[in-house]
Amino acid sequence: MTHRRIRSLKVGADTYRWWSGHVHTRGAPDTCREVVRIAREDRRGRVLRVTFRPGPGLHVNDGYPMHDGLIWRAADDVSLNLHLPSVARAILDAAVEHGWDAASALDLDGWDLLDAVVAHLPPKQEGEQEGDPEGEREG
Repeated sequence: MTHRRIRSLKVGADTYRWWSGHVHTRGAPDTCREVVRIAREDRRGRVLRVTFRPGPGLHVNDGYPMHDGLIWRAADDVSLNLHLPSVARAILDAAVEHGWDAASALDLDGWDLLDAVVAHLPPKQEGEQEGDPEGEREG
């Protein structure tokens, strides 16, 4: 998995640990996927796992021209950089709305969650582009 660096996300009084990356299943090159994992710092083992698998019109990074962490739904041209803290926060908020409470593990299909995630993203400022994940504020 690439981008395995664990990062912090502060939400109110709670701190979450999260990471995102590209995953392959050994011996099955067609099973690549992008995954985001989030867990509250004091609840290790109770991980939220959101997985984006490729499918018709549903694209995940598999090399050029897509960068690591990028997912794209072709039907409405929605794309997200899963390495951005604002996207991790939007995933967390959408997952809580879908029943995750940090007291239990939960696996979600990212494509089913995508519209809710997009709704939780802060509005882009005029001229803003998809940025470098290192340069964005966390939380």
